[in-house]
Amino acid sequence: MPDALLALDGVCKRYGGRTALADVSLAVGAGEALGVIGPNGSGKSTLLNVVGRLVEPDAGRVRLGDADLLALPACRLAAAGITRVFQAPRLNAHLTVYENVALGLYGATGLRRRLLSPVRGGLPPRDHARVLRLLDDAGLAAFAGGTPRALTHFQLRCAELARALAPRPRLLLLDEPTAGFSREERDAFLRILRSARDAATALVLIEHNFELIVESCDRVLVLDAGQRIAEGPPAAVRADPAVLRVYFGGAHAPGV
Repeated sequence: MPDALLALDGVCKRYGGRTALADVSLAVGAGEALGVIGPNGSGKSTLLNVVGRLVEPDAGRVRLGDADLLALPACRLAAAGITRVFQAPRLNAHLTVYENVALGLYGATGLRRRLLSPVRGGLPPRDHARVLRLLDDAGLAAFAGGTPRALTHFQLRCAELARALAPRPRLLLLDEPTAGFSREERDAFLRILRSARDAATALVLIEHNFELIVESCDRVLVLDAGQRIAEGPPAAVRADPAVLRVYFGGAHAPGV
């Protein structure tokens, strides 16, 4: 993909004698959603951690547009246009829900003091309006002044997604964001994700729920033991014999 926003070329990562990623290459275009699936231990989270600069690969290249992503420290990711929703909620319990979402606008630049210091007068009107809009879209407007302790698991995940979307990222990384959700909660979370797609934000989404991948992603990458065994549109991946054997462990994928 010549105009890829994110490009990995020959990425390898080993932990002692175990290979987590073996010569993995992929490309994600602006506004595209890539789903990543595979059995436990297949390298999915390691892949996201390499892109998220939490893990240094042993070999390979990672580029964001024309920039060498591996030369960028993790603390500069948000400024470069990459945000992430982790497997476990990571909101600050000492801040309000509003402040947690607003930190998505200022954390990378050191300007969050504007938010936390009354002397600064709060957020500029445009940023204040954006935070309120994100809270409303996430169904959290009524909880803006409270702390995350008052939120359910689903609401915590929605608040984290709102914070990740606050700076209008070019690339959003999501690691099993809907684990433990009901069907209604999953559908509501997907609606927020679709609004991110409308804003031309590219997504890399790890999920065990294949139906959610089908509903939310343009392409699917399948990993097994650190190796790429399939990649393509969801319908093609669903029917791939290697995927059926390795990932689904049977003759057909769920929902077929």
